[in-house]
Amino acid sequence: TGSIRVTLDTRGREGLQKKTITLYTNVAEDPLRKFTVRASITLGLRVGPSFLNFGRSTAGRPAKATVRMRTPKEDADWEVTEVVGKELLDGEPVPYTWKVVELADPRDLVREIVITHPGITSSDSRSFKDRIVVRTTHPDRTEFEIPAHLLIVKPILAVPPRAVLGYVPSKLPPPRIRLVPGDDSVSFTVTGVSFETRAGEAMPADGLGFVAEFDQDGSGEWFVEVRYDGKPREPGRIQAVLVVHTDLARMPTVTIDCFANVERR
Repeated sequence: TGSIRVTLDTRGREGLQKKTITLYTNVAEDPLRKFTVRASITLGLRVGPSFLNFGRSTAGRPAKATVRMRTPKEDADWEVTEVVGKELLDGEPVPYTWKVVELADPRDLVREIVITHPGITSSDSRSFKDRIVVRTTHPDRTEFEIPAHLLIVKPILAVPPRAVLGYVPSKLPPPRIRLVPGDDSVSFTVTGVSFETRAGEAMPADGLGFVAEFDQDGSGEWFVEVRYDGKPREPGRIQAVLVVHTDLARMPTVTIDCFANVERR
């Protein structure tokens, strides 16, 4: 019989740690023994989540995310002193604003930081990543870093982004394109639909080959259904751009590529 002491170096680690220990012995028929050790490292101040997702937002629209911090009530009190970002936006650090809210808990002192990203002025879709540093007066953890992400999208999103009819004529139901607000600040009405050629292409003599209808579903969400116009054509690929017209001043049209393959007669 005997004992083995296992020591875990906790420097730079946080949360649940899981390690497999392998013991080599001189037992000929079964020389290895494996067992697992676990440790939960809190660093005195527990933080979650480990990743901040600001979600999606339209250009110039602020976005919020929340960090929760927790310590035992018997520990000394502490407070948040600063929230800063490491990445630059237009040459300057992101000017985050933040507010601390204390939550009721029977055992721990629990505080949330509601962090507000000011938004990004961009007319194109864009993904922005940062590493946010939160500084505190806690003696064991004066600061911590959390990776963060914000997705900038157009005011109206087409889901899916294109209409693919496959082989036509077809008895399959027409593809339905949902028109989704980019964030909760966007409200719009679809006023009409039309088709145009793709850039640099001439108008075919027999037309573009598509028709579309728009409407709202039971939840009030707008959608467009795209169909083949049913006219006889030579076999081959047809394509066009569906233009959805809206009353939204900052995005009066939504364009959707449409594709189909005409079958042989």
